Amino acid sequence: MIDWSDVVDGLGNALAVIPGLRFYGYPVERIEPPACAISPPELQPLTVNDASFQYNFPLWVMVGKADAKAAYNELVPYTMPGGPRSIRTALYTDITLGGAVDSTVVLNVVPQIVSFAGTDFYAAEFTVEVIG
Repeated sequence: MIDWSDVVDGLGNALAVIPGLRFYGYPVERIEPPACAISPPELQPLTVNDASFQYNFPLWVMVGKADAKAAYNELVPYTMPGGPRSIRTALYTDITLGGAVDSTVVLNVVPQIVSFAGTDFYAAEFTVEVIG
């Protein structure tokens, strides 16, 4: 069975290669963008008698204020399939997240405006699937 704290640590380590991106693996009152935060996952057992599980969880990348064109331009590199700021590239470098899971897949990315601690940010929600 997956140890959630190991997954959080694995994500933080994988995303640490992205220049300037701050990772928040647990709830905080304030963020400093560019930032990446996770929310609790959706959990699905893979079989009735198996200890293996599939977690689908939101991984949020937030940049500057939602009304700035510069914020949009800052967010785009995180959503791309490759490059030094690509979330996918960082996660796919080690799909086991340091041995915490069997596999990691980015299922989709949805750009949007999110409010965090009373401030609107331009953001992308990545749905990340981990299986273990």
